[in-house]
This record gives sequence, structure tokens and C-alpha cells, in this order.
Amino acid sequence: MSPASILADLDLKPAPVVRKRKKQMVLESCKDDRYWERRRKNNMAAKRSRDARRAKENQVLHCTLQDSPKKKKKSSKILSRRLAAF
Repeated sequence: MSPASILADLDLKPAPVVRKRKKQMVLESCKDDRYWERRRKNNMAAKRSRDARRAKENQVLHCTLQDSPKKKKKSSKILSRRLAAF
């Protein structure tokens, strides 16, 4: 799979701004099994989200770095032709 097709498949649009909810302190007496299960699920979901974001950023960076030498070589050839014309 070429880097261009990988980038085309990615949704590179900026994410909408989401306002965070104000944090609410939970009393120790309210921290039952249901609370801890929800916290565990939320922590796992947050970790998956962070890992996915990092993977996406790394993939974009990798594709950009792969294309960079090709672009430099092409622009170098163009500049060489322009200089030869003078």
C-alpha cells in the first residue's frame, strides 16, 4: 500500500472542539463496585484513544518523511535546470 493511499484513507480533518465537563468529586461512600468498573472502562477507553492518536500521528509523520527526499530531489532538479538556463 502506497503512502498516498494510506493518507487518503485517513480522516485528517481537525477534530471538533469539545468542552470538557467540570470535574465532580465523588465521595468515598459512593465508590462502589459499579463506580470502579466504570472508572476501569473509562481508563481503558482513554488509553485506546491516546494510542490511536499517537499511531495516526506517527503514520502521518512517517509518510511525510518518506516523501521528503523525493520532493527535495525533484526541487533540486528543477533549480538546477533554472540555474543552467542563466
